[in-house]
Amino acid sequence: MVFLAFYKGPAPTLTHKIAHHAVAWWTNSLYSHCELVVDGLCYSASARDNAVRLKNIDLTDGKWDLVPVRNVDVAFAKDHYEKTKYHSYDWAGVGRFVIPKLPLSDTRWYCSEWCAAALKFPEIEFSPETLCVYARYLLD
Repeated sequence: MVFLAFYKGPAPTLTHKIAHHAVAWWTNSLYSHCELVVDGLCYSASARDNAVRLKNIDLTDGKWDLVPVRNVDVAFAKDHYEKTKYHSYDWAGVGRFVIPKLPLSDTRWYCSEWCAAALKFPEIEFSPETLCVYARYLLD
């Protein structure tokens, strides 16, 4: 089974708490980050790691909401990871939620943008919240 995992906190440090609450507040959401979970491994673009990366994360600690995703082309998602791993985090992309005219990038990613692309979702500006809503809609 493939899931999207949405981070709702609480964040461990003051810096992370500020970042989490700023993103969640600005996007009118509980969530500040998301991961694509395939075979128990988490794929995403991470501000903490400043890159697209694969990581083993404890998703049972109460800080995450999991949404199953159906009809996933897992081979495509893994290929997307192989093509983009180590690409830099897209700080300007996150900033586009505040200043829409900031530049687009083909080589930098933020979490919900990366997850949506790996799932072949439409090319729109997904925040973690809008990605969660879209993924839940697909369950109906």
